[in-house]
Amino acid sequence: MAHSMRQGTPAGRPIDFCLRLQWAPSGVKTCKLPTVSRIFISMMNIVMLQTMAVNDRGWARMISSHGKVVLIQQGHYERVEIWEKGEMSYEGPTVDRRSYYLLDEIVLNIVSTFRVLVYTFKFTGKQKIDLVIAANHNCGLAGLILKAVGKTGKTVTFMTDYLPVRGAFHVRIHRWLTGWLNEWVTYFSDEVWLLSPRIPVGMKNPHRFVVPIVMNDNHCPVQARMAVGYIGNSSADHGLETLFAVCRKHNLLLHVIGGSAYLDSIKHLAPPETIFHGVMTDLPAIREIISKCYCGYAVYCDTSPGSYSYYGFPSKTLTYLASNVPVVTTRVSFFSDIIAEQGIGLVVEPEFDQIEKAILTLKNADPATSAKLINDFRSSWNAEVERFHRERFQILCPACESMQ
Repeated sequence: MAHSMRQGTPAGRPIDFCLRLQWAPSGVKTCKLPTVSRIFISMMNIVMLQTMAVNDRGWARMISSHGKVVLIQQGHYERVEIWEKGEMSYEGPTVDRRSYYLLDEIVLNIVSTFRVLVYTFKFTGKQKIDLVIAANHNCGLAGLILKAVGKTGKTVTFMTDYLPVRGAFHVRIHRWLTGWLNEWVTYFSDEVWLLSPRIPVGMKNPHRFVVPIVMNDNHCPVQARMAVGYIGNSSADHGLETLFAVCRKHNLLLHVIGGSAYLDSIKHLAPPETIFHGVMTDLPAIREIISKCYCGYAVYCDTSPGSYSYYGFPSKTLTYLASNVPVVTTRVSFFSDIIAEQGIGLVVEPEFDQIEKAILTLKNADPATSAKLINDFRSSWNAEVERFHRERFQILCPACESMQ
């Protein structure tokens, strides 16, 4: 059954996240931090090599309070940004990589490794980098190369997911190889940061931590909301056929952001009023659409440890929560427990009746109550985000800090 949304939360209650030992597998250090008073960190030079897996832009903005951040993103799209003191000082063009994305996967992402290296030297010049935060084996390898040539002093490998070795023979071979590369890169990194405590990578590195990801606040006004929202790279695992059936049965308006061959094959099942926006990279436009929704759909049908989603973080929930939109999701990732406990959404089994009930519950929920729950949660969560990074930067770049 779906968990009910709480009507309130005690004032000042901290978000446990990775502080609770039962969520931290053996060998993973939790991020409960000592109180640090009056610490002033001088400006660092930080390069983030990321794969557009999570809220990279919000993360770069937050980290830029500690120094200048060059954010280089490599996914289906490619983009470079520079952040200083919480403001974007440079935004490069968005480059579509989809035409050679499959080739990059086949050659174990060596194309991505090369391209992020080129961008790093282009946007940092002869300047020394204090810290590189690099995602997974492809960007992590680039970080190790930068350290080997003396370009950076420290590297952190950020593991965003884990792909179990399963599927067709060629898929198993590919996952085994990328898994080996991930282990090799994390072994030689100064630290390993995990997006989820479930990711079983980097066990041989003694400096291994779960990193909480910053949550944006889009400052959306409390208002009546008229639609269900979905954003993602659509697949059969996302339960879209069930979503279409619920919306058709109850005449619910639905916004769909994203695209795939699978989505194209099932569009005819959607209610005729459904608005398909396609793939979008314009963040203000995405925010405008999501802010009109009373429910963010983040269902995953495969909730077993064999699913890659089990080890990751449902990044679409960050998009929904940033606009104070409560979430309907399944118990697939560690974050599902937090959603249920904090009352910022409903956790269901991937079954029609439960999904239907949850969506209708959120449709009739008080927008002001939902906004308060999400705002309170976000404030506590982001306080932990800042504390985590402050402590890690003190350790990784002691020359960049002074204390009074």
